[in-house]
Amino acid sequence: MIAIKDLKLLATARLADTELLYSHHRYDAATYLCGYAVELALKARICKTLKWPGFPESNKEFQGFQCLKTHDLAVLLDFSG
Repeated sequence: MIAIKDLKLLATARLADTELLYSHHRYDAATYLCGYAVELALKARICKTLKWPGFPESNKEFQGFQCLKTHDLAVLLDFSG
């Protein structure tokens, strides 16, 4: 399980990476990493909404929650509250 605090730290780090890439005109890479930062932030929000200490990482932890094992923005937004 990846802790909420760690999800937030990763999201912040990826956003900093995005800003650096963008400032060096690496727009495609910046866009990709920005999407990853949003995904991490949404997963942290899902944990808060569902009152979970962290987001599942392993197949065993995902048992019963397969619908959350996704990168689909619409699904993540639905669960984020």
